[in-house]
Amino acid sequence: MTTRTDVDRLWTRDFVLAAVVNFFISAVFYMFMTTMALCCRPVRWGGHRGRARRRHVTEARAEMDLEIAAARLEA
Repeated sequence: MTTRTDVDRLWTRDFVLAAVVNFFISAVFYMFMTTMALCCRPVRWGGHRGRARRRHVTEARAEMDLEIAAARLEA
């Protein structure tokens, strides 16, 4: 009959500890990356703040166009 030693076993204490630590590091990284994507979305892809900023710029351009048109009519 053959006996198994610690060298032959796969599920050693060190292997289980490494697997558990790797799982938690991967889980934290995944949660961090998905959270960062949600935080960066309004700034980069024009979320609420981006739309408000574009609306303000558009209104300012419209006011300038009206002022220019009024100046041309007066001249």
